[in-house]
Amino acid sequence: MMNIMPESVFMRLEQSLIARRWLFQNEKAMQKEIETLLLDIGSPFYREHRLGASDIPDFFIPGSGEVIEVKWRCGELAILRQLKRYGQYPEVKFLNLVAIRPMSLPATLSSKPCQGVFLWKQAF
Repeated sequence: MMNIMPESVFMRLEQSLIARRWLFQNEKAMQKEIETLLLDIGSPFYREHRLGASDIPDFFIPGSGEVIEVKWRCGELAILRQLKRYGQYPEVKFLNLVAIRPMSLPATLSSKPCQGVFLWKQAF
């Protein structure tokens, strides 16, 4: 059975991200802005939470099991492989991507719901 995200932290983050324009210099700057937005949302989160030896998503929301991965520039296949690895952990319930460039994401990876927000219109 697939989990459905009722008003997830990521959905609230997405609303904040698309509501304004951003001037990102690099991936670390994107991560810092997203961290600030997550603090504003008020949901607890872990920054660079270690799931396994080499699997460390940018953000992990412990209450809902949401992973948020941030990508400035990266190949689509590498992103999909990374999200798929994260989805293999039982504590991960939802896979979320924030990226500049739009890409095609499957509805699920590792049997976990997967979604993304792409900021190519909001970033300059």
